[in-house]
Amino acid sequence: MIKSKVVICLASSTLADFVDCIDCPMDLDVSWQEISENPFLEGVDWQKTCRDSCALYLGGDTIYIDTRNPNHTDYSTVIKDFLESYKDTITRSQTVITQTKTLTETKWIDLDIRIGQPYVFIHQGSCEHLIIIEHVRLIP
Repeated sequence: MIKSKVVICLASSTLADFVDCIDCPMDLDVSWQEISENPFLEGVDWQKTCRDSCALYLGGDTIYIDTRNPNHTDYSTVIKDFLESYKDTITRSQTVITQTKTLTETKWIDLDIRIGQPYVFIHQGSCEHLIIIEHVRLIP
């Protein structure tokens, strides 16, 4: 695994602020839209145009979804349905997602996170990124 980016977040930052810092070549895939009027895609805000749906899983029983785009796909529903279909193979030690919260309303200070624990960010339907929190500092 190669570390591709380091992001510094304040406890008052929302998860949406963090997700907006994640760069991915999949966000530049414009094969799904008409570009003949603007072939060089000038003035396009990639984070708001291309990333129509995303979710962040930070362990526990909650998945955080991005509801800023009215046409977003609610990944929590898809993931819950998947887990429900495999409920017989999930052990008691594995957590089942029971809650959904939004990226825009959740701040880092609201979370119980583990240092070194791999978490996952999902977007564009099937693009997954591992998120590992390496340091937490108290700034007086």
